Amino acid sequence: MNLFSAIFTSVIIVVLFWGLALFQGNNAAAQEINLSPSTQIIERNKVTPIDNENDKITPDTIRIAGVRKRIPLHNIGQLWQHFNQHSTLHQALKKAPQKVYVLYSALSNNYQQADVIIGYDIINLSQFDKPFTIDTHHYTELLPVDKYTETQLTNAWKEIDYSKKVAYVLEVHALDLSGKTTSTQVFVSYN
Repeated sequence: MNLFSAIFTSVIIVVLFWGLALFQGNNAAAQEINLSPSTQIIERNKVTPIDNENDKITPDTIRIAGVRKRIPLHNIGQLWQHFNQHSTLHQALKKAPQKVYVLYSALSNNYQQADVIIGYDIINLSQFDKPFTIDTHHYTELLPVDKYTETQLTNAWKEIDYSKKVAYVLEVHALDLSGKTTSTQVFVSYN
């Protein structure tokens, strides 16, 4: 976790200074971005394509953009590394992000592989590709807001009721201004 924190802090600092200098006038342009037909949405607890650009976004939804890959869950560190090195995404930040979201969906039957997205809420981005909408209306909190070790985060997965079909697992990492994780929450949603 220390390596991740150091890399993430460095990325945030560079992004903050250069991103603010280079993209200062892009806030108005971000308001005009529309969802494209190829955008994905998590609707009724699964990822499906958006057919209608007027799909409703409610207070019970979060729209995130970032890096996405179907991976074995034991390789999540590689996706974090890819996220940390994704300079285009970090340069699109309007200001220092307050949260990073990690969404695990389309879990395999043995829960060893999933579609994983690590990203930011699109309100914090001046530009983005393929945002995903997370319906947070029906979920169960596995870990309340607090600072956790890697082991505690891993153990949260043991609290999932695997007798039910898991729609998604969502980690929400709150960040301080330097990009260090100050707290984490973990949620699960069932079909």
